[in-house]
Amino acid sequence: MSEDDLLLLETYLDGELADEGEIQAVVRRLDDDAAFAAAFEQISSQRQVRQEAFRVMERDEVTASATSGTADWLARSLNQAAVREVVWASRLRILKTVSALAACLIVGLGMGWYVRGEDNPIPYREENPQVAPVSYESPGFKVAITDDTGRILAEQRFDTLNQAREFSNDIVRYQTRQRQTRNGEVRLIGGGF
Repeated sequence: MSEDDLLLLETYLDGELADEGEIQAVVRRLDDDAAFAAAFEQISSQRQVRQEAFRVMERDEVTASATSGTADWLARSLNQAAVREVVWASRLRILKTVSALAACLIVGLGMGWYVRGEDNPIPYREENPQVAPVSYESPGFKVAITDDTGRILAEQRFDTLNQAREFSNDIVRYQTRQRQTRNGEVRLIGGGF
């Protein structure tokens, strides 16, 4: 692109072409010559940037202070947005960790329940609970309820041996009903509701 062509485009953009024929010649050349049109676009965009820069520089003190306030507001809002982004990122990171931990627990418990299945029922002791006399300090009898390994789970004290035996028999009946319920051996006692 020659310097004369650039000067012609500048004159056209300034509106200083006096002859209507020259204006029509520039318009036809813009339509026909791609390089000329590209140069026109570049010169017009540079001109717009320069005009905007001059407009900004010509503002008075009041407008400049208002622009400064707007710039401060914009800077504050951008800072708040950045802080908000950082805070939410850390919250989401914590939430992801807690969610992963909860999911692992749920999967672990579910797999344990599934693996246990019906073939491996909860151990059940069919023997009667032991009835033993209480130590010498306190009079009466106590019933020690033990698990399959013989560990004492609970103790109940009674004044008489008869009360202790009744309690022991009640426990045996309860355990029998529980075993029947687990094994599906429930008996129908009555036909009505």
